[in-house]
Order: sequence, then C-alpha cells, then structure tokens
Amino acid sequence: MDWATMDQSAQGAGARALGARYTLTSLLGRGATGEVWLGAERRSGRRVAAKLLRPEYLEDDAVVDRFVRERTILLGLRHPGIVSVIDLIVDGEDLAIVMDYLEGGSLRRVLREPRSSWRPWTTPTARACCTATSSRTTCSWAPGGARTARAASS
Repeated sequence: MDWATMDQSAQGAGARALGARYTLTSLLGRGATGEVWLGAERRSGRRVAAKLLRPEYLEDDAVVDRFVRERTILLGLRHPGIVSVIDLIVDGEDLAIVMDYLEGGSLRRVLREPRSSWRPWTTPTARACCTATSSRTTCSWAPGGARTARAASS
C-alpha cells in the first residue's frame, strides 16, 4: 500500500486515500494475496469495501491477472446476496476492487457456523456463489451445513 499518498488530515485517524474517490478507514480482513478495507466514497459518504492486492504481488502477472479476472466475474453476478462491484482502482501501488459494503461479516465465517444458526439468506447466497463459479469449482453441502469446494477437474 502506498502510505506516502495518504491524506494528511486522515493520517492521525488511521485512514488513507484510495484513488481520488475513496477513503479507507479500517482493515476488515486479510487473505493470502490481499486485504479488505472498510471505506467511504468521499463525495456521498457511501460505505464501501475495498479489496486491495498486496504490493508484493503487483509484479506477479499471474496474481494480477487472477485479481482482475475476479472483478470481471463479480461484474457478471447478479444476486441479492452477492455484493456488487462499484469500481476498479489502479493508482500507484494500489490495485483494488471496490464493492458494496454489507454488514454482518464474511460468508466464510457464516458457513462455518452450524446450519441451524444460519440466517435465511445464507443457503441461497452460498449456492449462488457456487453456481456462479461452477465452471471452476465443485461445491457440495454436507449434513449439518458444512460446505466443501474443490477445483473442478479439467
């Protein structure tokens, strides 16, 4: 991340700029190649989630290609339980997918809970995610709500 381009007014608060339109305020989670941040669109104040590729992967063409492909796939998904992509940011050392922010934590965390505690939207949303990626992933639903996914064989 390019902390040098942080807004001076936001530095003390732990916030930072993402491109010209967004301010990131807090880290929501980390993955193998990136981080997800809570942020806001500067003009409207609309809350967003931004998935940023970690700087050490910016020179890895395969990782960058997968990241951009993820955005392309998400743009094609339409389901009330799947967030919409708002923007793709390429700015200095930032490569980010900006999406709607939804309260409630990650689907991964929810799917680890017993099925009896799932919210009404969990099963249809998880199935929609599996269906959307079915050309590359095989999903199965085990008793008790455990979900497994594996790469489909070519």
